[in-house]
Amino acid sequence: MEEILRTYFGCKKPFKKNGQTTLKGGMAQEKLIQLMHELATIGVIDKATARQAEREIDDICNSPNY
Repeated sequence: MEEILRTYFGCKKPFKKNGQTTLKGGMAQEKLIQLMHELATIGVIDKATARQAEREIDDICNSPNY
């Protein structure tokens, strides 16, 4: 997830040392989720897949073990 947020959303430091998202990391995470929903809007993926991706992204970014 860190590499995705860095490479595709320009976030140099998406996570703090304790694993929590930084302010910019949270913004990049939201952009990624929005992208999933926009892909569903134009029919590239279905809406259920976008919702599932959002849950998984949230789980990864909010996991204390990340």
